[in-house]
Amino acid sequence: MRLTHLTASAALSALLAGAPVALAASDSDLQGVESAKMTLSQAIMAAQKSDNGKAIFAKYETHNGVGNYVVTIVGANGQKDTVNVDPQTGQATKAAETSSGSSSQAGAQTIENAKVGLTQAIQTAEAKGGGKAMRATLDTEKGKTAYKIELANGNKSDTVWVDANSGSIINRSS
Repeated sequence: MRLTHLTASAALSALLAGAPVALAASDSDLQGVESAKMTLSQAIMAAQKSDNGKAIFAKYETHNGVGNYVVTIVGANGQKDTVNVDPQTGQATKAAETSSGSSSQAGAQTIENAKVGLTQAIQTAEAKGGGKAMRATLDTEKGKTAYKIELANGNKSDTVWVDANSGSIINRSS
């Protein structure tokens, strides 16, 4: 059983290594997510609707003064797609596709086995942590598969970890 857990953790880490790196929130990202017509949860739902799979990563980013949601979707076969979602209109556009591999397929199984989805984790974090989600990713915290949710809270950001199986908050930091 321990070997299975380590293998799944290694596969999840390898899968997430292909996800964009979450950096500290910029002032333009904090302001942009606060003024966006869509929430991060809505952007994830739009991306999942346009691409068959489950979201493992999503963020709001500002590039050249223009805000955008970026969502990474993993299909059952382990294929990863990046989908851009306009925060004002909800228009989803596939930006990139990555072929599957054995670690991606094992990671896709880990995501499939999670009892709580990314949008549900975001809703929990927003309700309990206050603020509006601007980044979310599937990761590990305290040895558990969990979602790391970064919330915009005025001019600062807070991080809330939500257990992917129970849906409970397991950690919070400012």
